[in-house]
Amino acid sequence: MARGPLYDPFERQWRWLLEYGNAREKALVHRLYVEPRVRFYCPYPTSNEIHLSRNTAYPWDDNGMPFVVAESDGTYSVRNGDGGVHVRVTIDEVAAGLLALLEQLEPPRRSDRRPKDLPQGRDRRWRSLATTSSDPEVRFVAERLAEEPEVRRYYPYTSMSNVKLSRNDEYPWDDEGLPRLIRREEGEYVVVDGEGELRGTGGLESAVAAFVRLLADIRISTRGFQQTFCEALQHGGGAGELLEIVCRFKRLGLGQQEAYDAIDALRPGLPEPVEDLLVEVLDIVTGWCSPKHRIWEATRSG
Repeated sequence: MARGPLYDPFERQWRWLLEYGNAREKALVHRLYVEPRVRFYCPYPTSNEIHLSRNTAYPWDDNGMPFVVAESDGTYSVRNGDGGVHVRVTIDEVAAGLLALLEQLEPPRRSDRRPKDLPQGRDRRWRSLATTSSDPEVRFVAERLAEEPEVRRYYPYTSMSNVKLSRNDEYPWDDEGLPRLIRREEGEYVVVDGEGELRGTGGLESAVAAFVRLLADIRISTRGFQQTFCEALQHGGGAGELLEIVCRFKRLGLGQQEAYDAIDALRPGLPEPVEDLLVEVLDIVTGWCSPKHRIWEATRSG
């Protein structure tokens, strides 16, 4: 069944918990659902102990996000990003405690970074990759790549799966168009660009140098973003899918104002439901780039 223009996984997940959760889940979700800051940081709440800050893009255990747990004794606890219990309280107090922890995620100066991009989450993932892998070569490669600013920029939330260090060159890369560094047998490394073309081979140092050069040369065009965005609209993509496209191109270097202008240019002549969807997306983009708003205020109204 084709998805309509109002298909929205953000709304769907919240409403699913409101409708099908148990009594304690419904009470907690109903209270947190009206908080814009919670909706922004926690677009995909789950019923897995109500880990409301846990979702596919920003897992709490990797980026230091706080989360809420419905305890077995009938109370609720707000835990910080390391899992430590912060408070154990009633529903109204748990909402206040979660909001207080989310406030601490705000950078001291205005920034367009989401919580996954904050230093504590970014560094934790790199440290984990460089210290916990059972493969000595993987640890060595992770330590070497972590020294390169361009690598840290494009892979802030890194893992073996997205740097592609251990996958072969036939593995299809995603549509972000990023190059990849591939580890082959006996210490040989291959660098492949975003279109799959071979751009370098040899030892680790030479391959890392070629890898970094490709990352430094990446330029994201507004036209490419707008085309990808239009394609998503044409097949009925909802707000969740459209925001994923914005986040992907944002990570690759597209400016917030450029994203806003490209989306706003699509509005004339669209049916009202589709235009309303674009306005919803633009509200979030505006929150990222407007000096009048903090990032946690950039969300849909409850």
